[in-house]
This record gives sequence, structure tokens and C-alpha cells, in this order.
Amino acid sequence: MPEGRHIVSQVLGAYRHSCSRQNTQREAQPKEARQANGSPGQGSRTSKHKPWPKKPDEQMQACYESCCCACTLFCNKRLTNTALWHRLEKEGRLIQDESAAKGVNQTNLLNFKPTRPILDIANEYVEAFCALYEPNAYMDRVYSYYLKMGAPRWKGTSKLPTWTDIRALSIVVWRQGIKRNTRSRFWRYMLSMARRNPAMLEQFLVVLAHNEHFLEYRAIVQREIREQLESLPPEEPST
Repeated sequence: MPEGRHIVSQVLGAYRHSCSRQNTQREAQPKEARQANGSPGQGSRTSKHKPWPKKPDEQMQACYESCCCACTLFCNKRLTNTALWHRLEKEGRLIQDESAAKGVNQTNLLNFKPTRPILDIANEYVEAFCALYEPNAYMDRVYSYYLKMGAPRWKGTSKLPTWTDIRALSIVVWRQGIKRNTRSRFWRYMLSMARRNPAMLEQFLVVLAHNEHFLEYRAIVQREIREQLESLPPEEPST
């Protein structure tokens, strides 16, 4: 399995485990408590879903509150052959043809003309993406998440670490524990995890290693979004 796909599969696995654990804890609450917290139930109409925050600092806070180590950000895209796609096409607001708009990924700008300046949207997107995977912020989220995790119920057979495992661990220790300004955080969190939740120490280090991929991808997003902005025609002044 390619390295990038392996990293993504582990991140998604951790996210699904988090969702399953939160649902189990919610179902264990009394019915009255679930309704008070806005959980599904008969007569539960008091809570309202909060809109997704728009500012980068608010998005970061939403990630912390949801206990997500890895979050995915996209510039808003309109999928082909949808009602909204056809409406934007009639209004002349699409900026890509149908074939070009099929590629929806994190390095693409909007495929339609927004009501706000696209430069502002692009800058906010890049700022949020960079803040999300800033090494210290990412490490804080991972530590908070795995400190709350219970010990896994299933235990596999113990195996000696391979050379690949040792090399990956040495890269994490060198970059996050010595080279970067995360060094004090790294050792403090690792020792705390080993003392307070030793069953999750290995997974804690594995997910910390994922950020080496995210940091590289963050640079790619910055570069490609900047290149797309430079190729756009000047925006018409608002009247």
C-alpha cells in the first residue's frame, strides 16, 4: 500500500473509532440527559446545530471541541450535473467547464464565481489549513484525544518492530523531539502519555508521525493555491 494511502487509512480509522466511542458514551446516558444534550430522542427539539465557523481561529476551536486529530478542509466546489451547478451555469458564474470541474481536491480553488472576493476566500483557506497542521497545535490535539481514549479491548500478538518502524520512530523523535520548537511539548506529552495512558502510547506516536505527511501537503496547498491566484484575471471592482 502506498505510504500516503496508508496514512489516510489510519487517520480515518482513528476518526471512526472516536465517533463510535462518543456514540457509545451518549447511549449510556439517561434519556433525559441525552435530550438535554441535544441527542436524538422523542421530544428533543431544544438544541440547534451550530453553523460551521468561517474564520480560521473559529475552525481551529471547532476541531478541538470535536476531538479530531486530523480534519479535512476544501474550498467549496459545485459538483457537476447538480441543480446548483446548472443554476450557476445559467447565471454565468462557473469558471471551469464540466470536464475540468471533476477534479475536486484540496489544492483547487472554487469552480464558480463567489459573492465575496476570491482572494479573501483563498487567503482564509490557506491560513486555516496552515493553522490546522501547525506542529504545536496538531500535537496538542493528538495528546488531548489519546489521553481520553480507553485501552483497546482487542490485543493482537506482540511483534518485534521492523526496520521501517524503527526508522519512522527515529524521524519523529528527531524532527518533533529535537529539531523543531515542539521539542519540550513532545517529551512532556510522551512521558505523560506513558504514565497516564500507556496502552495508547504507541498509537499516539503513530498519529504524531502523520503530521510529517500533513506538513509536506500543507506546503503543496500553499504553492498551488498561490499559482492559481496568480493566473486568475483581475476581479471587477464591486459597485
